[in-house]
Amino acid sequence: MKKICCFLICFCMLALPFSGFAADNTDKADALAALGLFQGTGEGYDLDSPLTRAQSATMLVRLLGAEDEALSAPLYSVFSDVPREHWAAKHVMYCYENNITKGTSEDTFTPERPVSAEEFTVLTLRLLEYEAEPDTAFETAVDCGLFGTEVSRNLAAKEEFLRNDMVYIAFRALKTKCADGKALSQKLIDEGVITREDAEKQGVLDALEADDIDGVIDGLFS
Repeated sequence: MKKICCFLICFCMLALPFSGFAADNTDKADALAALGLFQGTGEGYDLDSPLTRAQSATMLVRLLGAEDEALSAPLYSVFSDVPREHWAAKHVMYCYENNITKGTSEDTFTPERPVSAEEFTVLTLRLLEYEAEPDTAFETAVDCGLFGTEVSRNLAAKEEFLRNDMVYIAFRALKTKCADGKALSQKLIDEGVITREDAEKQGVLDALEADDIDGVIDGLFS
């Protein structure tokens, strides 16, 4: 059995890119979409495109289980570049009002500006109720099990943070234990955002364990 396990691990090492990310996270995007937590852009999932600030705000609201609350709020905006008719106006305002994200100036949000890997990691960690700052974001993410050391190295080296990368982190976040010890997916179940049946079907119900294949592969490079 040990020989078989070693063979499988070695095969995975050869089959997967050393970045720690799957070359294409469409399977994880499909799972998030099935749970109602992710949508495409009109061009499919558009995983090869940079993640924008507007898209990031929308994803964070969904992972918080707060989209219904955001969409039912009065429609207004304090940002001149996020007018009422902007597709992400309510998500941006929810993030602003709840101190999740800030503007880029007193009256601008710069919704189309790309988000960095550090920025999205910090926001995801805070969503998981951990204290996080950009200069220690990757270290904190590894410590709490959001992703492994090889992923953190590659995130740090990336010139562009893509929607593909965001999908990987968002999927992992659902399986990661929050600071109180409960997995994010379980919290969304408790709040009625997703169902237990759907969470089980999409493979996000249980918190990450030591034998999780992503964690095993990441750990091989630590």
